[in-house]
Amino acid sequence: MTLNKRTTFSQLPTKSELNDILTNESVTIVPEHLKDKTFVNNDLPIKWLKALGLDNQIRIFTEKLDIKEILNVGNEITEQVVKRTLELKERVVISEITKYLGESEDQKLEQDGSEGLKSNFIFILGSGDTDRVLKGAQLYKAGVAPMVVISGGKPNYDQTDKLPEAVIFSRVALENGIPKDRLIIDPNAITIADSVKTFINWLKNVFSALETEMKTTDIKVAVVIAWFAQRRLYSYFKKFGIGEVYRFNSPLETGNITMKSWSENETGIKVIWNEFIKMRMGEIYGSN
Repeated sequence: MTLNKRTTFSQLPTKSELNDILTNESVTIVPEHLKDKTFVNNDLPIKWLKALGLDNQIRIFTEKLDIKEILNVGNEITEQVVKRTLELKERVVISEITKYLGESEDQKLEQDGSEGLKSNFIFILGSGDTDRVLKGAQLYKAGVAPMVVISGGKPNYDQTDKLPEAVIFSRVALENGIPKDRLIIDPNAITIADSVKTFINWLKNVFSALETEMKTTDIKVAVVIAWFAQRRLYSYFKKFGIGEVYRFNSPLETGNITMKSWSENETGIKVIWNEFIKMRMGEIYGSN
């Protein structure tokens, strides 16, 4: 499969790439009782745009536009969002965005242990940073869940011939105490949504094979991903009917996209802006 690729993770997909992604992603059904329910908060990006004096652009979060139009507008105003955020003196909205996107159970785990966070699966999303696997191994050893799912192919913007992220991560997982028979690997997922849909379909197949009355609403998942993508991953799992989603942020202490630094540089602002655009497209498309 050849996709028209971005060149960096801080970019939104092109229209042609979006077409290919939607064509090639796994397909699963949103439970009937969740079809009209959303798990994203559009008030924050609206507040952000208003703080930047871009009130005329809030329609992408208030009107039910086509996802390609949302993508187009999102791309068109990115540079304005970057420039005006760097100049923004009132930082309350920045703090609110950071808290919303990066909400997690990390502190609860540290204070109270795994009790109250027990899950069926630890779900680790691939990336170029293997610290995520180390965080997943920490959760496994803490008794959060007996099974570990690692999902991720290669990012669309990655032109190299390296192995899928899930394969690389699985090797690190084995080296860090997660037994082979406790690992489930998906090396083909092309997006976060694709990872979730593939997992949901796998669950349904397992339920069917076991002839059990279990449903996705009975499943609890502990997810590991970077703080800024945490809300998007959470919203996908909830939209497709997972009962409980416990969030754990992979370590990200330095660089342009930490909780403290993202609003002070171009790359960080683009990444966070893109998260809201992606969540809005997912909401309209029916994924979250």
